[in-house]
Amino acid sequence: MKKAIFMCYLLILASCAEERLTPTSETESNQFSKVSSTSAASRFTEIPTGEQLILGEKLENPYTVANMTKAMEAYSSFCPNITRKTIAATHKYVKISPRNEEDLLYLEKLEDFASASRDEIILHDYPLDYKIVQEGEGYKDPNYSGDELLRPLWTLVPINFEINVPYEVLDEIYQPSENEEDLETVAMAYAGWKDELEEDFGAEVTPENVSNFISCGGIAAKSNKFTPTGTIKVEQTDLGGSEGFKNARLRIGRFIFWHNGNTDMNGYFVDNRTYRGTVRIRSSWRNSAETIRKHWNEVIGIDVSDHLYSLTKNNNGTTYTFLQSGDHL
Repeated sequence: MKKAIFMCYLLILASCAEERLTPTSETESNQFSKVSSTSAASRFTEIPTGEQLILGEKLENPYTVANMTKAMEAYSSFCPNITRKTIAATHKYVKISPRNEEDLLYLEKLEDFASASRDEIILHDYPLDYKIVQEGEGYKDPNYSGDELLRPLWTLVPINFEINVPYEVLDEIYQPSENEEDLETVAMAYAGWKDELEEDFGAEVTPENVSNFISCGGIAAKSNKFTPTGTIKVEQTDLGGSEGFKNARLRIGRFIFWHNGNTDMNGYFVDNRTYRGTVRIRSSWRNSAETIRKHWNEVIGIDVSDHLYSLTKNNNGTTYTFLQSGDHL
């Protein structure tokens, strides 16, 4: 009986990418409508989910050392009172190219090893610096023609962290500190991130007017950062109603910056870090070779994740229930 219940739980997890989100009460229905609205308060719309993750155009990365240096120059010209800082890389954004089973086994243990040393390294099967047009179970690179088992992975690692598998450094990255929100705003403006900045400020922010949206080291009129929190529930198809997504492993992140998280017994989660813009919440688990899912990295046990939903400061703290898709009954 316990085994049957456990397998049902895995089936629910495996179906996340083809499930839809619905509010669980009239109050939550209003909150959900707010998320999907295009009002001045929030122009955010949830990205659709399908069978496969689909990418759009490559995004200009505000967080490269080159772009952050450019932003610092502009910021210091806007705010002569600040101390101009030399931008040095804190991370490197890399593409990993496993060659054989030994490399795959190494990568299987990499995330656990990094977590033990307080470095979070989260592997992704798609390039992180592209616009996501559709969320899905996995990314298929149309330009990749090699062994399906040896598809590349992308991740962000601390600048001095070495990976014992062939990799290419795509960019050196500077991650702004908690008190560098103004600098980050300038970098985003110069990189053309109009949509996220409009979500933050409720107005169009450009390189020409960005100085109107910074505080020059003082106390900002309002911070655009928030601490992601919410409750995730799963439909009970046999008993009716729903219950919390218990003790689930989560991945919480935005663009190239990702962290691990967990829900409690009631499906509640909170990430004590602060974010701005759109934060993605994904379920994460580690499957064995007997998994019902067949993507290559699941066969050896590398963490797998499916998109659940997205949060902004305008819909933070909401509760969502996943309805089981008929395709998985």
